[in-house]
Amino acid sequence: MTDLTPHQEAASDHALGQLDRPELDEFLASLGDADSPTDHELAAAELEVALLGLGGEGAERLPQQLEGRLKAAATAYAWALDSKPANRVELIAERRDPGVDLVRYLGWMAAAAALVVVWFVLGKRPEPQVSVTPPPEPPSAVPSVPAPPPTPEEQRAELLKHEDARKLAWSATKDEAAKGASGDVVWSSHAQQGYMRFKGLEPNDPKRSQYQLWIFSKDQDERYPVDGGVFDVDSSGEVVVAIDPKLHVDEPTLFAITVEKPGGVVVSKRERIVLTASAGG
Repeated sequence: MTDLTPHQEAASDHALGQLDRPELDEFLASLGDADSPTDHELAAAELEVALLGLGGEGAERLPQQLEGRLKAAATAYAWALDSKPANRVELIAERRDPGVDLVRYLGWMAAAAALVVVWFVLGKRPEPQVSVTPPPEPPSAVPSVPAPPPTPEEQRAELLKHEDARKLAWSATKDEAAKGASGDVVWSSHAQQGYMRFKGLEPNDPKRSQYQLWIFSKDQDERYPVDGGVFDVDSSGEVVVAIDPKLHVDEPTLFAITVEKPGGVVVSKRERIVLTASAGG
């Protein structure tokens, strides 16, 4: 900031509201004197105060071209003041002259340039950085693991809950594969489902032979029992096998297990009957 005259300092304090009552009265009374600050001096003081509040380390330097213009205006203004006589009364008289007042013109030019500075500083002030907190990510959904399918043992136990489910015990024949074999067959005509349970039945080699179930019923010619599916036994322990009927069976009378070639047959010769379970009737 440049050195200020007493009147300019008073104008600056007045712009900042720092004058007490006696100083304010003295300042207002001086406005009518020949040495009172001019309009542009008051404007320049207020603008300089405003600029001081906008400066600091964060203020951006003015463009070189604008800075040069401001310096030129300030130099011309100072030159105009210095070129006038020291007699302030003459200066006041010249100000009241209706002609072109160079000093007043240059003063207002300086004030206008200061306004440009204010506009530039305000326009170039960095905007405050607003910290935006991203919304929390939703918890990753844990993929549901499908439940494993029920085992044949579980399905057999569920079928036994049906009201029409019948459980028939196996009877072993004299075939070598049936030696020590036991178990039962469970059947539901309503559900058309059934399960065979074996214990001690001889394991078979699927490449040489397979077991095949035959279902005899009242409405079926006993020469052509219903094919209940082929299966393998790979353990002498307990084995549960689901029945796979090829036709609808309403009233079964007999279940029989035979030994057939791999893949089974359409009509069995019944050369090797291993197990039977009679339903009566």
